[in-house]
Amino acid sequence: MWLALGPAGLAAIAAIQTLLNFFLTREIAKERAEIDQDRQGSKPHFATL
Repeated sequence: MWLALGPAGLAAIAAIQTLLNFFLTREIAKERAEIDQDRQGSKPHFATL
């Protein structure tokens, strides 16, 4: 299956994976900072649905 994609396909998959990892890491860091602020009591945090 992977051979059918060829080098360009594998490069595209690697690029997409790298971008997703970058944005997910940023989002996790943002959430952790928010949680830390909430634990320190700096602002109330309400879950929104």
